[in-house]
Amino acid sequence: MPDNFKIRTDVFISSTSIDLPDHREAVFKTLIGLGLFPIGMETWPKTGENPVDKCKRMIDESEIYIGIYAYRYGWQPDGYGGKSITELEYDWAGEKGIPRLCFIMLDKHPWPSDSEHREQDKDKQTKLDAFKARVKADEVGFFTTPDDLARQVAIALASVVQVEPNLAPYHNWLHKQSHKSGLLNVLQARDATNSDVKSVDIEDVYTPLLLHHQVERHDDGSPVLPDRALGETDREKRDLSPLSALEATNAYSRLVMLGDPGCGKSTFVNYLALCMTGHFLSPDAGWLDRLRADGWRHSAYVPLRIILRDFAAFANDTTIDTFIKHITQELSGWGMGENIVKGILHHLEKGDVLVMFDGLDEVPPDKRELVRDAIHNIIERYHANNRYIITCRILSYAQPEWQLRGMDAVETFAPFNQDQIVHFVNAWYNALITMRDIDTHTAQARVDDLIRGLKVPALRDIAGNPMLLTVMAIVHNHTGTLPRESARLYHECVELLIEKWRPRDFITLREKMKFTNDGLLYEMIWQIAYTAHNEHAERAGVADITQTEIIAIVENYVKGDWNLAREFCDYVESRAGLLVGRGSMGAKRIFTFPHRTFQEFLAACYVANIGPMEELAPDLAKRGTGWREVLLLATGYLVFVKNSTRQALYGIRAILESLTFETDADWRAVWLAGEMLEKVGVDNALSPNTANVGKVVIKDTKNLLVQLIEGGHLPPVERAGAGRILSILGDPRKGVGINPDNGLPDIVWCHVPAGAFIMGSDDHRDDEKPAHTVNLPDFYISRYLVTYAQYQAFENAPDFGDDKWWDGFPEDEKRRRYNQRFQYANHPRENVTWYMAMAFCRWLTHHVEQAQLPMQVWDMTTKTYQTVPYQKMKITLPSEAEYEKAARGTDGRIYPYGNRFDATKGNTEKTGIGMTSAVGLFPDGESPYGILDASGNLWTWTRSKPESYEYNSDDGREDETGTGVCVVRGGAWHDFQVDARASFRLRFNPNLWFLDVGFFVACRPY
Repeated sequence: MPDNFKIRTDVFISSTSIDLPDHREAVFKTLIGLGLFPIGMETWPKTGENPVDKCKRMIDESEIYIGIYAYRYGWQPDGYGGKSITELEYDWAGEKGIPRLCFIMLDKHPWPSDSEHREQDKDKQTKLDAFKARVKADEVGFFTTPDDLARQVAIALASVVQVEPNLAPYHNWLHKQSHKSGLLNVLQARDATNSDVKSVDIEDVYTPLLLHHQVERHDDGSPVLPDRALGETDREKRDLSPLSALEATNAYSRLVMLGDPGCGKSTFVNYLALCMTGHFLSPDAGWLDRLRADGWRHSAYVPLRIILRDFAAFANDTTIDTFIKHITQELSGWGMGENIVKGILHHLEKGDVLVMFDGLDEVPPDKRELVRDAIHNIIERYHANNRYIITCRILSYAQPEWQLRGMDAVETFAPFNQDQIVHFVNAWYNALITMRDIDTHTAQARVDDLIRGLKVPALRDIAGNPMLLTVMAIVHNHTGTLPRESARLYHECVELLIEKWRPRDFITLREKMKFTNDGLLYEMIWQIAYTAHNEHAERAGVADITQTEIIAIVENYVKGDWNLAREFCDYVESRAGLLVGRGSMGAKRIFTFPHRTFQEFLAACYVANIGPMEELAPDLAKRGTGWREVLLLATGYLVFVKNSTRQALYGIRAILESLTFETDADWRAVWLAGEMLEKVGVDNALSPNTANVGKVVIKDTKNLLVQLIEGGHLPPVERAGAGRILSILGDPRKGVGINPDNGLPDIVWCHVPAGAFIMGSDDHRDDEKPAHTVNLPDFYISRYLVTYAQYQAFENAPDFGDDKWWDGFPEDEKRRRYNQRFQYANHPRENVTWYMAMAFCRWLTHHVEQAQLPMQVWDMTTKTYQTVPYQKMKITLPSEAEYEKAARGTDGRIYPYGNRFDATKGNTEKTGIGMTSAVGLFPDGESPYGILDASGNLWTWTRSKPESYEYNSDDGREDETGTGVCVVRGGAWHDFQVDARASFRLRFNPNLWFLDVGFFVACRPY
């Protein structure tokens, strides 16, 4: 090795000494934490060398110079023209050509005025000012406190030296932590003492997750993502497929990911951490390739997982210092020191960290704003190239106090589709083979049986939830059966884990506890879950409960025997897996449930069995979203496990009777009551044994849901959920469904009087120009988009295939049938071609004339429906001009409701619903003539061709043959505010069918 070989990077620190000791110390520590070697007076041995010569030599041996300047000029050695040693060091570093990183104290920063801290000599002050002016000619930093200086030094160093702190211990720890998630903590080999048997990890069963967001794709398969700033995309292709969660993570550096309980939010975060850390630990092991196969196109980022419930428990302010202290505390608990934290902070400054804030909804209500603002501060503080993911439950994020500013996108996890279900089931049974829990032949037979069983509609819906699918796989493997309701599914899984997973251990425990009734053992677990949930219900993640709290509950059942209570606690953790140890807080052991849904189910058992439901439900229903799943599971448990539908109905009735409608909590309780009734089932509620109470509950629930929708109560995402429940129960609103007397669509019409209006816009796209006046005769247009139920009346009619509805259309377009994507009766019909819409109009015209049905017309003055005697009419699609006048009136407004976009007045991308919504869900978005959903929800077909303006209805553009491209209007649920303008025009081929296109109908009596 040559004599001059150096394996370290020396950094010379120059400053006056007496006034800046704390600042120098902070810089020293920063350099050491980054693996650099600080050079300064503090490190020099005492020798006889001339101090000026020593300074010069040390600079000559250094690779980087750091200058720190406050309000002292410093020592002036003889023979150097009156320059201070600090200024000389600056010049020598310049002569050598090494990077000079200089920092000057901010003038406004408070600083003592005594002689130790400020120059008293005017000549020195003049020289100091001149020296600072020289320094400022190049780029400098301005610092305040020692910590502030240390951070700035770390940032500056990142641009001049490649510093890679050793994070291997951290990566190794996080890699091990990320292997397990949810129920994988309880899926263990039967012989837990056999070290040769591999456990099942996330990578064994992970199934790539998809989002609701539908995108087009490039030829290489990568997604075509719209420019969110412009709100534009090429809509002519419209060959859409779901965006994957990893593709979204790849595309957006600030991403909020929403999902229902058990949808895989935390599993996704853990999988990212697993693969990223795996790559750093073993670059050739293919960990990064796993991510690239699903859409990741970047190099590996340092993963930083922040469990937000833990951060909330620690934080009392929103400062960066608190963030750093939280990381330090979390890692120190696992034996990692200050250098690891500094290494992570170094990478945050570099901009190559993937920060995953998991479980925003798990934050207690009193910490919501604090944590939200802390996240903002963290994102703004560190390098813009870092990437951020924030996970949250859908309903929690719908509330304004949860929402984050400046996010690139808010995406929602979609349920598993059939391909994902098949992938998971195969992976699950392959994992069991690896565990030696099952042989290959038996596993394949079980795979085939389970996949076949999951094609049953009731089970298919449950299997779309990854957590419930996991539960189904556990139950199926051990019982060979598949319960068709989630409460029964959890019941059998819990019974399996407690009694049948290790039956000998269970029998031994029961005998020790001297229980003659197994119900007492379950009762204890229910009470533990209810107690934990009751303490932390508004934290949507799993609750923490101490061993002391658990034992205090169990002791009541075992006559104060503390040792026996502790043995029970150990059994439920190590044998049944229903409790998971999270470590210790001081002297207290902390437990939690393997997943929030298990906690909720067991708490639901307490409500259903001990409650009673009728007494607990009214209060719990209004406490917030934390009790929603508990009450739904309690309802399912009563109906499907205890066969006690009446008790479930009593619980719903008690909720409805308790409402005062003074706050949104009451309207949320209405929605919840509807969901509970959906669990019971309308037919079940009307059975002979329960019809007396069932009829009243059904009528009251549906009426209140209508009031919720028509009154515009609750934020749009929640109101949309209520609309879906109303669809399942049977939407009684006029104009939404079918006339029970004749089986025809029940259309409510809005009258648009004759006269002029302003069409087009001078301020937007060329095809909207010029704005001009158009005169139209009076006409009627449907108040709502044609619903799924209404279109199905046509498709299910015996005369659906009659030639007269399809006359003049291309042969391959006749009698087309496409499945509705969002199959709710009161949602607008989508996946419908222009030809299908026109055939519907012809069919409806004929049958209205045959039956001579009167018109139901919406009166804008009285806000009621008026019956108008039958008039001969032709029902068709609206023209462009008719649509635009009906949508914006005569005053030239931009949107149906005014000139300012409002995401709460129409279903668009910014509204956040992520799918179509029940028609009429936005009463505040009503147009001047009473039509609803004219802005958002679905594009609507018109009978016009996209000719240039000015609009002339007599020039052939109004065409009912479908021989050319047709105009669609209105914007859709996944489109942007620019698309939702009343003047916005888009063109589609008439044979195309999309999940974002539907239609209004129009008519003109004659």
